[in-house]
Amino acid sequence: MNPTYDAHAFIEEYRSARLHETNKNKSALAIKGTTNSMSKLRLGNGVAAFCASGVSACFCNPLDCLRVRWQLLSKHDMSSIYRNSLTRYSSDVIATEGLIQGLWR
Repeated sequence: MNPTYDAHAFIEEYRSARLHETNKNKSALAIKGTTNSMSKLRLGNGVAAFCASGVSACFCNPLDCLRVRWQLLSKHDMSSIYRNSLTRYSSDVIATEGLIQGLWR
């Protein structure tokens, strides 16, 4: 190793080279138009996430509501006719309370 080695000079030279490389990459991306396609990709991912969360809320919330009500009914009255069948319980809830009122309550 060279005895006149200066660590600070080396670090500054490295930072300068990295900054130059970063700026060169940014300008190359701007020339190719990649930044525009990346923003479209981000927008598409955001829309997909929004749609997935909406679908999940619409389908999972009613099922979870039915499951909780069925479990509470089973604990309260073990001789219930609904003890072994969630589908029977859900069809009875929909028939008596209606689709929207029975599932999103």
